[in-house]
Amino acid sequence: MNQDLLPEAAGRGRRWWSFETTAWSIWLIFLSAMSILVVFRPHRCISHIYRNAALHWWSGQDLYESGYHGFLYFPSSAVLYTPFAWLPQEVGGMAWRWLSVGLLTWAICRLCRLLLPPEHAPRAIALTLLVVIPAAAINVVRAQSEIIMFALMVLGAVEIGYQRWTRAALWLTLAAAIKPLALALAALCLVLVPPLRGRLLLGLALMLALPVLVLKLAVGGCLLALIETASAKMRIFRAPEFLGTAPLSYQRFWLRV
Repeated sequence: MNQDLLPEAAGRGRRWWSFETTAWSIWLIFLSAMSILVVFRPHRCISHIYRNAALHWWSGQDLYESGYHGFLYFPSSAVLYTPFAWLPQEVGGMAWRWLSVGLLTWAICRLCRLLLPPEHAPRAIALTLLVVIPAAAINVVRAQSEIIMFALMVLGAVEIGYQRWTRAALWLTLAAAIKPLALALAALCLVLVPPLRGRLLLGLALMLALPVLVLKLAVGGCLLALIETASAKMRIFRAPEFLGTAPLSYQRFWLRV
């Protein structure tokens, strides 16, 4: 009886292997196709926004000179993009894409291995990679930060599942440093995961202080640019006059101190 079932089990194993191999092949073909597409349509990429912000930060210029359609993240995001900004724009943008996709792939693998038994995790990983292709396509082409932010958030959630609080705080802090949208998950974790609170609060504080720690000499000029931009945006959205001028008043006080 058991011997009669062996061929069926072996066939099932071969089918599972074939599905996983096919899924990983499709994933790699997808990434290669997106990379080639970027070469022929570079105008669709927005990595130049991150690059310009990083270069402006190091030169003490305004990070937000392009207004609402330009760089809208924390200064820490510009600092973290610095290694890619030192490369030629096309090379840096491609390296940013592959880092983002690599982290996303790793995050998916770790999440599936956390949630599922070892015998089911490989198939779940392969299926998840196929499912995320439609959502990831536009972000890969445009080199947007959503992919790396999401990957870091998933890694943080995985570490919470393993109760590794320091690592979880690190991944969530990096996600918020890349893009402020990750603060939503960070705030939720602060409320629902008490063992994480101290580490995560410390990480977020260090994230906000990172630009100052990295480039102390430029912080005055960048702080002035940030405050002036905040004032301008408040006036654009017709905020009350005292709110529109408050940032500049604070800036004067800060410089005096």
